[in-house]
Formats: sequence, C-alpha cells, structure tokens
Amino acid sequence: MHERPIGDLVDALRQLGARIEYLGKEGFPPLALHPAKIETAAPVRVRGDVSSQYLSAMLMALPLARTGATLQVEGELISKPYVEITLNLMRRFGVDVAREGWNSFAVPAGSYATPGEIRVEGDASSASYFLAAGAISGLTGGGPVRVEGVGRASIQGDLRFAEALQSMGASIAMGEDWIEATAGPQARDRGKLKAFDADFNHIPDAAMTAAIAALFADGPSTLRNIASWRVKETDRIAAMAAELRKLGATVVEGADFIEVTRPARWQAAAIHTYDDHRIAMCFSLAAFNALAPGAPAVPVRILDPQCVGKTFPAYFETLFSVAQTDIAKIPVLTIDGPTASGKGTVASAVAQSLGYHFLDSGAVYRATALATLEAGVDPSDEDRVAAIAASLDLAFGTNSIRLAGVEVADRLREEAVGSMASEKASVKSGARAAMGASCRCTCPLSSTVSG
Repeated sequence: MHERPIGDLVDALRQLGARIEYLGKEGFPPLALHPAKIETAAPVRVRGDVSSQYLSAMLMALPLARTGATLQVEGELISKPYVEITLNLMRRFGVDVAREGWNSFAVPAGSYATPGEIRVEGDASSASYFLAAGAISGLTGGGPVRVEGVGRASIQGDLRFAEALQSMGASIAMGEDWIEATAGPQARDRGKLKAFDADFNHIPDAAMTAAIAALFADGPSTLRNIASWRVKETDRIAAMAAELRKLGATVVEGADFIEVTRPARWQAAAIHTYDDHRIAMCFSLAAFNALAPGAPAVPVRILDPQCVGKTFPAYFETLFSVAQTDIAKIPVLTIDGPTASGKGTVASAVAQSLGYHFLDSGAVYRATALATLEAGVDPSDEDRVAAIAASLDLAFGTNSIRLAGVEVADRLREEAVGSMASEKASVKSGARAAMGASCRCTCPLSSTVSG
C-alpha cells in the first residue's frame, strides 16, 4: 500500500479541515491523522480522473460530518459502476445522496441505519478469470465454467465483463446469482476468440483479464481509456506490456491504451507479478496456451504467486479445481534425509521460496494412521487401510493440516498415530502404495515433497 498514490484523497480531506501528515514519501501512505473539526460550507473538490476510490471514500465518510457536504468531481470520473455500487449500498443503509450527473454529489449529514439483513455478493472482478477460462477452454470443447455468487441481480459493474466476453465470441448464460461461460459456435469453429477494440474505463480491473483473452483472439485487440492502470499496485500498462511480450505477443502501449496481438509462436515465460495480485491471477490463464490452434504447449511460471493473498488466497487451488493437466508434467522436488535431519523444515522453506505447494509425505502416513484408528479398522487389514489411504481428504495450509475439513496437525503427533505410521512406512505393502498414490494426488501445484 506504500506504493499506491493517496495524495488526491488527502487533499480532499484537508479541504474539510482534516489534519493529515505524510510519514514517508509525499503523496503515499503511511499517514498520521490527528483529531480535527470536520465541517465545511464550501463544495469539496475531489479528482475523479485518477481513481473512483477517492470519491467513494469521501461519499461514505461525509454522512458522519456534522453538516454534510457537496462533492465536486474534477476531471472525467472513471470507473462509474464502482461509484454506483457505493451509492446503492449507502441508500440501503439509509443515506440518499443527490447527484447532478457525475459532476456533483450532495451528501446529507446524518447517520447510517442497518437494513436488517444484507447479502454480500461474490467478487465479480475475481469471477472474470474463471469466465475467461470457460471461454478459452471452450475453443477446444472444454467448459463451460459456472461462477456462483454473482449474476443478473448483481449491482457490480464488473458484471459487464460477461458482455465483453460475448463480444469476443463467448457464449454466456446467466441466472440471478450465477454466470456460465464457454466459447460460442463460431469461436469453436475458428479455434479463436474474436479480436476487439473497446473502451474499458468502466471495468478497469476485469479489463486485465480481457488483455489475456486477447492472446487467444484472431487479430489485434485494443483496450482503451485505461489510464487508471498506471496508478494501481504498479504501472499496470507497462507491467502487462512487458509480461505479454515474454509470451511472444506483440504489444503497443500508450498513455491510456494497450494493443495486444496473439503470439505467432508461444514462448515459455516466467511472469513477474510486481507484487500485484491481479497480474498473478490474469496471467495464470496464459497456461491454457496448449489450447491455441497449432501451438505446442509451453510452460508458464507465475513468480511470487502468494501475492494473490491480498484478495483471493485460494485462487490457484480454485483454478486447479476446474482445470486438469497431465500429472506427469507437474514438477516435483523431493527432499529426503534421515529422521530429525530437518528435511521438512528445509522442504517447506524451499517451497515458499519457489512458490510451490508443500506436501509433507510423512504427514500423509500419519493422517492415514489417524483415519484408520478413528474408523476402528484393524491396522493389520491391509486392504481396508489401503482403501482409507487412497481416499484421504487431506489439505495442507500454512501451519495447518486438515483431514476431512478438521484441523489435525496436533493429533498427528500422538504416540499411537506415529507408531502405526512408522510401521506402515517401513514395509512394502498395499497400504504404503496407496499412500504414495495419495501423495501424488494431493499435489495440485508444482510441489516440494518432504519424505
């Protein structure tokens, strides 16, 4: 957040009498905020041509001022659908803002009141990756992909990404709270999406997904009016252009636009994410390059994938729940050693450094032992133990191991569990083979295995 400009919002707040100091670089967090009397009779000017978030922040805060205030937008307001969300929800919480077009907003003084019950929608920006995946995979008979939690009843502007996909030749179905996407008949026949030239000012976040979809289009595609990309977590126009070129795409960038032409020949690439969650998520779709007509599949590595934790910590696991690949092509590093040598600690550190999924194979043995004991199965019954091992519902997280959704990290250290696990690991048996298969099946990402 220290890299995201906030000076325009601070300038607007200071017009209300706010006392704010920059503690580091001028115009950027961190900030020191001091008690102050917040009120003004004069209109407050706030820039709208850099980010709609400044305006939304002021709209939400001003009802708590003693006198209310009028906001005047300087410049052309971008991302209007996001401001619509703000006004819609404020209205549902009892504050009705009067506006003149998109230039002036009269915010009354008052307090918010609960609507009693409110439904929080899923994030339409995050839905864009899966809708695009449905359209791309549909080119070769895959899909459709359905996203639940947003749909026809959604108030989010990024719902219009579905319209953008339709203009590319995708087939879209929609219910009140779901959207489904695949490739339309003509796109399937061509094996390509349709190139586009469109204004994406209204959906700048989801527009990044459209730039990746352009890699699968039949000609140059242009995204216009996206100057706000330059003042996000990074300069997204420059970053997107640099990373798209790594894949072999031809890219033209301007002050407020980017033009993308599909690669003549796809190139393997390691994608730098610039600590930007949306770059990591949208470029994951480049891994579908195997579906591009006449293109040999090339690997795509996302560097620092953990940056998705800002908005979607389980993004990659969710993506791999709807996509499949040849298990033999998933890279696995195995780190082994004698008991108490620290192999698990080393493997975990290597996995974190490389952005790999970490699998403690010893925990798989112990989890099988725990599941066997809880099921009341005789440990000597190889067939039944093997069946339990092969069907383990085991999930690894940071400092967490869950068996059938229940946290079991501490229980795996129990003496009876460890004793049985050691017995099964020390002999060749059907149970041990099934545990090995379970280890392989629980590696959805590139993996580092401690065994």
